[in-house]
Amino acid sequence: PGGESGDSDSDYPVILVALTHVPTNSGLVNPAEKVGEVVKSCGQPGLPFFLDACQSVGQLEVNVQLVQCDVLSATGRKYLRAPRGTGFLYVRREFVQRLSPLYVDVKSARWSAQNDFELLPNARRFEQFESNIAARLGLGCALRYLMGVGVDRVARQILESSRQLRVLLENLGPEGVKLTDPGETLCGIVTFSVEPPVEASVLASALWERHRIAVSVSKCQATRVDMEQRGLTEVVRASVHYYNTSSELVGFCAAVQTEMARLKAAVTETA
Repeated sequence: PGGESGDSDSDYPVILVALTHVPTNSGLVNPAEKVGEVVKSCGQPGLPFFLDACQSVGQLEVNVQLVQCDVLSATGRKYLRAPRGTGFLYVRREFVQRLSPLYVDVKSARWSAQNDFELLPNARRFEQFESNIAARLGLGCALRYLMGVGVDRVARQILESSRQLRVLLENLGPEGVKLTDPGETLCGIVTFSVEPPVEASVLASALWERHRIAVSVSKCQATRVDMEQRGLTEVVRASVHYYNTSSELVGFCAAVQTEMARLKAAVTETA
């Protein structure tokens, strides 16, 4: 959109399109393939399209050919369940030459002369000589495990489990639980807010300490623009995976209901 001064869009030339496939604070799935189509047909040849797939790889089918992105980045520690500190980068072969790594060493370039070097012609120009070999092996194991189970099979199960969980949580509306996942297409990340006097961070701690149920809390400081626009300060994030059973989902919601009632009572007693 134009600025507050009324300047038109043309005053701000687009030099890059960057999209987060799935945000950290909700189960929204952005239409990456549709965005890719728009970018490639916008009449601006060579406009780069970068996709952040950190939250989607491992739970959704992601095809760089269908998305038509030039760069895709993903982490290993989320739905892939690989070691922390691992990840991978995809760079379209024709786009590699337009990028230069932040750091260069003997792994990413060839020392061609005393005062000159040549970057490798492929995405390995972004690798470095020193790395955690054990963690990288762990990432490889996680990827092979996922491929063995089947990405499509994993995606279907996660979507079904997340749908079931949202239905169960919606039934806890009278308890002060409100789903906060926007959009038409949703994924395995299920988020919800809780009404005062209960706080999301306090509920998350109670679920772990009293039930050994692990959830995380997404705070406004992590995704300020989105959460401020929606009037949210923090949300509970429950990420289901393909191995979670229906009985576990029911047990989770029962624990949420129990802790909501207990925490409300505790606040009432101290008031």
